[in-house]
Amino acid sequence: DCSNAGPNAVTLTVEDIAGNQASCVATVTVEDNIDPSITAPADVTASADATLCSASGVVLGSASASDNCGVDNVSDDAPATFPVGTTTVTYTAVDAAGNSSFDTQTVTVTDDEAPFVNCQDIVAELDANGIAIITADQLDNGSTDNCGIASLSLSNNQFDCTNLGINQVTLSVTDIHGNTASCIAAVDVQDNQAPTIICNTPLDVSNIGGECGAFVTYSVPTATDNCEVDVITQIGGLGSGALFPIGVTTEIYQVTDPAGNLSTCSFTISISDVEAPVANCTNATVQLDETGNGSLLPQDIDNNSSDNCEIISFDLSQSTFTTADIGLVNVLFTVTDAAGNSDNCFADVTVLPFECTVDGGTISTQDERLNLCLGDGQDNFIQVSISGNVGLGRFGLINSSTNQVVFSNFSGVFNMENFPAGTYNIVHASVASPSQYQGVQSISDLEGCFDISNAIGVSSFLLNAGTITTDGPTTICNDDGVPSVLTFDVNDDVGINSRWAVLNEEGTNLLANNSTGTFNFELASVGVYRVIHASWGDFPGGQISISNPTGCVQFSDPIFITVESCTAALPTLSSNPNPTAGMSHVQFSVPESMAVLLDVYDLSGRHVKTIHNANALEGQTYRYDFDGTVLPNGVYIYRMTAGSEVIINKFMIAR
Repeated sequence: DCSNAGPNAVTLTVEDIAGNQASCVATVTVEDNIDPSITAPADVTASADATLCSASGVVLGSASASDNCGVDNVSDDAPATFPVGTTTVTYTAVDAAGNSSFDTQTVTVTDDEAPFVNCQDIVAELDANGIAIITADQLDNGSTDNCGIASLSLSNNQFDCTNLGINQVTLSVTDIHGNTASCIAAVDVQDNQAPTIICNTPLDVSNIGGECGAFVTYSVPTATDNCEVDVITQIGGLGSGALFPIGVTTEIYQVTDPAGNLSTCSFTISISDVEAPVANCTNATVQLDETGNGSLLPQDIDNNSSDNCEIISFDLSQSTFTTADIGLVNVLFTVTDAAGNSDNCFADVTVLPFECTVDGGTISTQDERLNLCLGDGQDNFIQVSISGNVGLGRFGLINSSTNQVVFSNFSGVFNMENFPAGTYNIVHASVASPSQYQGVQSISDLEGCFDISNAIGVSSFLLNAGTITTDGPTTICNDDGVPSVLTFDVNDDVGINSRWAVLNEEGTNLLANNSTGTFNFELASVGVYRVIHASWGDFPGGQISISNPTGCVQFSDPIFITVESCTAALPTLSSNPNPTAGMSHVQFSVPESMAVLLDVYDLSGRHVKTIHNANALEGQTYRYDFDGTVLPNGVYIYRMTAGSEVIINKFMIAR
């Protein structure tokens, strides 16, 4: 049996009838020449793995095998992964004798995965023919497939002028196994082709008679577009049928299509002036001046010459005359327009000898201030005017003391700040010829035929209140028994019309009409005083009111003198005016640096305002303005707390 497969030793024994035996040994080889039987598993169908063009982990099943002696081994050639398509798997069975047989199994892998499709929106521009063609690749934005893309297609790939704007287009993607997918993209069809416009050629036209231009009619430009022309508009020029002026006018047209594209064209219309002007003359008379010369202007001859446009030049064959021309002179008058056209006529010019009939005229002024203060910061201009048949003239400023002309001009305006203080006369001088003023610096140098007007007197005063100083103290005691006489000096040339004054806090002039600058403050009340020096241009004599000055006056900068009580070093508080219409001036000082609170109250104790709430320094005077114009009439209180001292100062508001 199968267990004896291979060589076997067999003994052959022969026995005769007598019972005799003999034997020999032979080798018997047992062979298994029968192939095993094998059956492969049933055919298998599987789907490809996601995103892959193959399948893994396919369940194949098991082959069955049998043999007369037994199967030694069953094997197969199945791969780990199966590509999309059909794969044959071979199963082989081998027995112990080496006999074998095989059977096959079919494994089919299918691609059931659709492509991944990705669209992008695009702009499609119409061409010159109004057509736009797109490709699938333009809409594709990286579509993919697990096995491979076979084709891309579009639902519409051609557009025209009727498709302007957004169009929905479907992109379809098919893979190599017939799976399909699609997406929708927006195709913005745009017309960016500007229309074409054709204008007329330039036109050259002559003016019509009597007009400074010509009426011109022309054809409106034509236009084409890849889609259609929307409108043709004139954006420059005058338009067909208008009256065009002499010169060049540019006509400009613009065409637009429905998409807003535009183009322009232009052409020129040139109008020539071929019409000559008309010259009209009138006779004239020339009066020679004292030098024996005279002149004539074209307008003296012109008698309303005209032109259809404009005359730009008027010319005379002779415009200057001398004594040799006395009598009748024939002068040619020529007019020319801007185009160079001209015409002329003759005029009789009567040349007369010189006659001196110059009038200096009458001068006057509306300025009320003829006594001026120099250096007072006010406007010190004098304006004079002339009346009468004065002809050519010049104004002059004459120093009354020296009778010399210090300045002359043609305007009649004199700034007295530019001249030394003194008395002056303003006059006007008329001359027969402009040449008389050539090289002449003043009226006193005039020669020939001239005349002088009446005179207007002007006085000016130079003020200088000076700078004042004192060697004495600026803070004094009025109760220490020591005389408090202070002397002040002025360090400039202030003239004789000057006075000193001492003003108290209310501005009252306590010491006036004092020419020495010496003041005794011993009897002065406690307070702050201003010492000033005043200078008058025209000292009127008698008492001078420095607090209410009149006339030409200037004040120096003040020196402040503080008068205080030395027997009691207490805080001080004062206010003025009292009563007041609303504005109150309050001041205080303290004998030593300390905290000060200054408030305003009404009589009911109601707090109105805090004026000062801070430290105050020794020796300083603090001044404030309190505005009570919005408060009702009545009595109010300044209450100052300075250290341990409380000071009350009442004031009244009365309107």
